[in-house]
Amino acid sequence: VYLTANVMLPLLRKMHYVGIVHRDVKPSNVVKRGSNNLFCMVDFGQSPGSAGSCYRKEREKADFRGTSMYASVRVHQLNDYCPRDDIWSLLYVFCDLASGGLPW
Repeated sequence: VYLTANVMLPLLRKMHYVGIVHRDVKPSNVVKRGSNNLFCMVDFGQSPGSAGSCYRKEREKADFRGTSMYASVRVHQLNDYCPRDDIWSLLYVFCDLASGGLPW
């Protein structure tokens, strides 16, 4: 979990800095490349099409995106996805990995 946190938080920070929101952070979307412990995010199918799109005006209501088990409460309430929702999803991933499951 520590290695994942040590890698994933800076990666999400960089993505958000350039305006990319993943919208589906979950264990199966984090992969290790090669033998040098290089981790990366995959499956940007739920992500808006271009960098900077997370800086557009937030919609009042939005369609659900992502995986329900790891989605933030805001996303379940159909609020527009924003960078903090990726962080909440990552927190749920850490809890899942550390405890062997989530209570929901």
